[in-house]
Amino acid sequence: KESGRKLANYKQNNDILPIELASVGGHLSIIEQLKKFTDDEEIQNQTNEKIMERFQKIADKRTLHSEIPVLRNNDFQGDSSYKSLFVSEADLKMSERMKNEGNAAFGEKNYNGALDKYSEAIKLNPNNHVLYSNRSATFQLLKEYSSALKDAEMSRKIKPDWPKACFRMAVAREALEMYEEAALAAWEGVQLDNNNEELKGILKRCVEKGRKAHLEKNDEN
Repeated sequence: KESGRKLANYKQNNDILPIELASVGGHLSIIEQLKKFTDDEEIQNQTNEKIMERFQKIADKRTLHSEIPVLRNNDFQGDSSYKSLFVSEADLKMSERMKNEGNAAFGEKNYNGALDKYSEAIKLNPNNHVLYSNRSATFQLLKEYSSALKDAEMSRKIKPDWPKACFRMAVAREALEMYEEAALAAWEGVQLDNNNEELKGILKRCVEKGRKAHLEKNDEN
């Protein structure tokens, strides 16, 4: 119990509690475990769903460049009771296997099959930004653009300095006709990788599309 209490109330460098990280990732089972040991009485008296909703709203208010850390096995080395709440080595290996199978299905244009494999991989290891990026690309090809954007944003939250996450966000927003937001994501990606011609192309295209949409809207009025 004491080790569980220490875990539940342990704060990372930016004062984020583990239960907040679990909420951002949508992991109700981890929230349930952490809630038992938290010192916060308000959290103790809330349902798991309310806790998740509360912390997701807080996370959404963070600036786009704020890195939301993820929970990893080695964050709490030395106490095996901590590790049971995080990703095991076996799950990491199985997640990698599911990712590889998803990649193979994607390469064969079996996008529904790839989606299933990436989803299984994410369940096993929800801390891997590449998995969300891969599933975002799959949703994009299946024309499920809102889901593609959600996964792209999760990839960016986990690894804010990764240009590919910006690319995924940009293409999903463009498909949703969110041209200004798509241009912003592409611009941020270019700041991370100034040699990325693909991001530069999206930036230019979405600026032009946004200007055209704005002019058309003004003409209608």
